[in-house]
Amino acid sequence: MKSKEEFRNLMRARIHKEDWSELFAAGGCYFFALILHEELKLPLFYASLPDRDEFGHVFVMRGCECIDYIGKRPIEVVAKCYAGWPDEKPRPTCPSEVKAKIKEKGFGEELEKKIFQIAKKEFARRRQMYL
Repeated sequence: MKSKEEFRNLMRARIHKEDWSELFAAGGCYFFALILHEELKLPLFYASLPDRDEFGHVFVMRGCECIDYIGKRPIEVVAKCYAGWPDEKPRPTCPSEVKAKIKEKGFGEELEKKIFQIAKKEFARRRQMYL
Protein backbone atom coordinates (compact mmCIF):
# COMPACT_ATOMS: atom_id res chain seq x y z
CA MET A 1 0.00 0.00 0.00
CA LYS A 2 1.28 3.45 -0.94
CA SER A 3 1.98 6.13 1.63
CA LYS A 4 0.01 9.37 1.32
CA GLU A 5 3.07 11.12 -0.09
CA GLU A 6 3.63 8.37 -2.68
CA PHE A 7 -0.04 8.58 -3.64
CA ARG A 8 0.15 12.38 -4.02
CA ASN A 9 3.28 12.03 -6.15
CA LEU A 10 1.54 9.47 -8.35
CA MET A 11 -1.42 11.82 -8.85
CA ARG A 12 0.93 14.73 -9.63
CA ALA A 13 2.78 12.58 -12.20
CA ARG A 14 -0.52 11.71 -13.90
CA ILE A 15 -1.42 15.39 -14.01
CA HIS A 16 2.00 16.29 -15.40
CA LYS A 17 1.57 13.65 -18.15
CA GLU A 18 -2.04 14.78 -18.68
CA ASP A 19 -3.01 11.13 -18.23
CA TRP A 20 -6.64 11.82 -17.37
CA SER A 21 -7.75 8.23 -17.84
CA GLU A 22 -5.32 6.99 -15.19
CA LEU A 23 -6.05 9.99 -12.98
CA PHE A 24 -9.83 9.46 -12.92
CA ALA A 25 -10.00 5.69 -13.28
CA ALA A 26 -7.25 4.81 -10.80
CA GLY A 27 -7.15 7.10 -7.80
CA GLY A 28 -9.12 10.22 -8.67
CA CYS A 29 -12.51 8.65 -9.38
CA TYR A 30 -13.86 10.41 -6.26
CA PHE A 31 -13.41 13.80 -7.90
CA PHE A 32 -14.93 12.86 -11.24
CA ALA A 33 -17.89 11.12 -9.57
CA LEU A 34 -18.66 14.29 -7.60
CA ILE A 35 -18.64 16.31 -10.83
CA LEU A 36 -20.88 13.75 -12.53
CA HIS A 37 -23.25 13.86 -9.57
CA GLU A 38 -23.34 17.65 -9.63
CA GLU A 39 -23.76 17.98 -13.39
CA LEU A 40 -26.06 15.05 -14.14
CA LYS A 41 -28.02 15.02 -10.85
CA LEU A 42 -27.51 11.26 -10.53
CA PRO A 43 -26.96 9.33 -7.29
CA LEU A 44 -23.46 8.39 -6.15
CA PHE A 45 -22.37 4.80 -5.56
CA TYR A 46 -19.17 2.97 -4.76
CA ALA A 47 -17.71 -0.44 -5.48
CA SER A 48 -16.22 -2.42 -2.64
CA LEU A 49 -14.99 -5.91 -1.98
CA PRO A 50 -17.57 -8.11 -0.26
CA ASP A 51 -17.56 -7.69 3.54
CA ARG A 52 -15.57 -4.44 3.29
CA ASP A 53 -16.70 -0.84 3.46
CA GLU A 54 -13.85 0.81 1.58
CA PHE A 55 -14.49 2.89 -1.54
CA GLY A 56 -12.74 0.89 -4.26
CA HIS A 57 -14.31 2.96 -7.05
CA VAL A 58 -16.84 5.81 -6.98
CA PHE A 59 -19.31 6.57 -9.78
CA VAL A 60 -22.90 7.63 -10.47
CA MET A 61 -25.70 5.42 -11.71
CA ARG A 62 -28.60 5.81 -14.10
CA GLY A 63 -30.82 2.75 -13.86
CA CYS A 64 -28.54 -0.29 -14.12
CA GLU A 65 -25.79 1.68 -15.82
CA CYS A 66 -22.67 2.89 -14.00
CA ILE A 67 -21.18 6.13 -15.25
CA ASP A 68 -17.60 7.16 -14.54
CA TYR A 69 -14.77 8.83 -16.46
CA ILE A 70 -14.60 5.92 -18.89
CA GLY A 71 -18.28 6.29 -19.78
CA LYS A 72 -21.46 4.25 -19.35
CA ARG A 73 -21.07 0.57 -18.46
CA PRO A 74 -23.19 -2.21 -17.01
CA ILE A 75 -22.90 -2.80 -13.26
CA GLU A 76 -21.28 -6.20 -13.82
CA VAL A 77 -18.44 -4.70 -15.86
CA VAL A 78 -17.61 -2.08 -13.24
CA ALA A 79 -17.87 -4.64 -10.44
CA LYS A 80 -15.47 -7.00 -12.17
CA CYS A 81 -13.00 -4.23 -13.13
CA TYR A 82 -12.70 -2.59 -9.74
CA ALA A 83 -13.28 -5.24 -7.15
CA GLY A 84 -13.36 -8.62 -8.84
CA TRP A 85 -16.88 -9.27 -7.58
CA PRO A 86 -19.33 -9.70 -10.44
CA ASP A 87 -22.27 -10.47 -8.12
CA GLU A 88 -21.78 -7.67 -5.57
CA LYS A 89 -24.14 -4.69 -5.83
CA PRO A 90 -22.88 -1.09 -5.85
CA ARG A 91 -23.43 0.66 -2.53
CA PRO A 92 -25.03 4.10 -2.30
CA THR A 93 -23.11 7.05 -0.89
CA CYS A 94 -23.44 10.83 -0.75
CA PRO A 95 -21.23 13.84 -1.55
CA SER A 96 -20.22 14.41 2.07
CA GLU A 97 -18.99 10.80 2.41
CA VAL A 98 -17.02 11.03 -0.85
CA LYS A 99 -15.46 14.33 0.24
CA ALA A 100 -14.52 12.74 3.58
CA LYS A 101 -12.81 9.88 1.71
CA ILE A 102 -10.88 12.44 -0.35
CA LYS A 103 -9.66 14.03 2.90
CA GLU A 104 -8.71 10.59 4.29
CA LYS A 105 -6.59 9.87 1.22
CA GLY A 106 -4.55 12.97 2.00
CA PHE A 107 -4.48 14.75 -1.36
CA GLY A 108 -4.04 18.14 0.34
CA GLU A 109 -5.96 21.30 -0.53
CA GLU A 110 -3.82 22.43 -3.46
CA LEU A 111 -3.89 19.04 -5.21
CA GLU A 112 -7.62 18.61 -4.49
CA LYS A 113 -8.35 21.98 -6.07
CA LYS A 114 -6.27 21.15 -9.15
CA ILE A 115 -7.91 17.74 -9.63
CA PHE A 116 -11.40 19.23 -9.27
CA GLN A 117 -10.53 21.85 -11.91
CA ILE A 118 -9.32 19.15 -14.29
CA ALA A 119 -12.41 17.03 -13.59
CA LYS A 120 -14.71 19.94 -14.46
CA LYS A 121 -12.84 20.62 -17.71
CA GLU A 122 -12.80 16.95 -18.66
CA PHE A 123 -16.53 16.62 -17.95
CA ALA A 124 -17.26 19.63 -20.17
CA ARG A 125 -15.05 18.23 -22.94
CA ARG A 126 -16.57 14.73 -22.76
CA ARG A 127 -20.10 15.67 -21.69
CA GLN A 128 -21.91 13.94 -24.58
CA MET A 129 -20.63 10.50 -23.61
CA TYR A 130 -22.29 10.75 -20.19
CA LEU A 131 -25.75 11.86 -21.33
